[in-house]
Amino acid sequence: TPRVGTVTFRDVKAEGATCAGYVLGLPERPVEQICLERVKITVDPSAPAIQPAMSDSVPRLRGVGLIAENTAVLTLRDVTIEGMNGEAVTWTPAE
Repeated sequence: TPRVGTVTFRDVKAEGATCAGYVLGLPERPVEQICLERVKITVDPSAPAIQPAMSDSVPRLRGVGLIAENTAVLTLRDVTIEGMNGEAVTWTPAE
């Protein structure tokens, strides 16, 4: 089972994104930490739907904010997510 430690996205600006991001840890090995610092994402709700890589059981995504599942720590510093349908951030912490 792979281990994902700390992943940091810093000084990122994205426009016209299909979704702000999708992080899917495994129940038996959650992602340890995702950190976003000085990030601005503008979602285009009319962009084509996409299938997250290596996640066949996940529905196709379009026009959504940041989704983090099975992630132990989610740190957001100076983060703006705009244009999505629904919540900007949906986090399901690891158990």
